Amino acid sequence: MPRGRHCADFALECTATTCTAGPAGSKILSLNFWGAATAGLGKLLCTVTIDTGRDGRLEFCGVSLEENGEMGNASGSGFCRTAGKHRWAVQVLLYCSNGEVVLMDGILDLASNTLNGNAYEWIVEEPRRPLSSPKGYRDWGQHQAA
Repeated sequence: MPRGRHCADFALECTATTCTAGPAGSKILSLNFWGAATAGLGKLLCTVTIDTGRDGRLEFCGVSLEENGEMGNASGSGFCRTAGKHRWAVQVLLYCSNGEVVLMDGILDLASNTLNGNAYEWIVEEPRRPLSSPKGYRDWGQHQAA
C-alpha cells in the first residue's frame, strides 16, 4: 500500500480551454493552467486533458519554473469524478523530471476556472513474497531467485 508525505500546495487558474470531438461521440477537453506552488516549485504551467468518454480518465503535462532558477517537468495520468455542481475531484499520479513520483490531489472548479490542491510524495512499500505459489504459476521459487 503506498503512503506519502505532503510536499506542496498549488493554486492554478485556467487560461484557455478547447473542446474537440473524440472517439464514439465523446468530447476531449484540454484545459491550460497557470499558477503558483509552494515548496520551491514556483510557477506552474500545465495542461489537463480529459476524454469525457473514458470514465473520467485524464492526462496531465506540466512545467515548473522553480524558485532556484531550474525548470522541472512532470506528466502522468489520473481520474476525475464529480464533487459538486461544476466541480470535479482530480487525482493524478505524476512522474517528475527529478525522479520523484507525486500524487496530485485537487479540485477542478469549472465555475471559477481554478484547480487547487495538494501534492504528496508517493512512496511504495517493498512487495512481500506470497506465502505460497500463485495459482497456476510454475517454478515460483526459480522465478524469485532470478
